[in-house]
Amino acid sequence: GRFNPFIHQQDVYVQIDRDGRHLSPGGTEYTLDGYNASGKKEEVTFFAGKELRKNAYLKVKAKGKYVETWEEVKFEDMPDSVQSKLK
Repeated sequence: GRFNPFIHQQDVYVQIDRDGRHLSPGGTEYTLDGYNASGKKEEVTFFAGKELRKNAYLKVKAKGKYVETWEEVKFEDMPDSVQSKLK
C-alpha cells in the first residue's frame, strides 16, 4: 500500500497493562497507550503472534497508526521522559 510520506516513523514505548484481544487464527491484538521519546502520548495497535508477558515494556516502531515492528525492552533502556510516564 501507499503510505502518507508526511507521517514520520517514531518509536513508541508501551507497557502491557491489559489483556490483548484474541484473534483467530492464533494471535493477539493489543491497543495500548504509550509515549514517544519526547513524552507525548500516542495510542498504538499492534499484533503479536503470542500472548505477551503482562507488565512487559515494548518499543514499538510506529508510522502513524501502522506498527512496523516491536521488541521487548528493559525499563532502564527507555528514555527518561518515557520512564517518568510509565512507572
